[in-house]
Amino acid sequence: MINFLVTDLINASAERIERAGSASPADVRDAGRRLVEFSDGLREKQRRLKDYLLVIYTAIPKWSGCGSRRRAFCGRSSRPI
Repeated sequence: MINFLVTDLINASAERIERAGSASPADVRDAGRRLVEFSDGLREKQRRLKDYLLVIYTAIPKWSGCGSRRRAFCGRSSRPI
């Protein structure tokens, strides 16, 4: 998944930089618009995934406390994680 995201970021950014005619990092900074970002298709998929995960996350009941099985997740473990 990370490889897919990084590859998309590199390819989409390289295409935008080439279209803008940027020859140096300073040209990219001074372009007046964002040149380094995900492709349009991936940006939309990322937005939909975030929306879905937010719905799933908010549907999960919150923990009321830190029982012995949950201590590692609550930062109260006696042993390093």
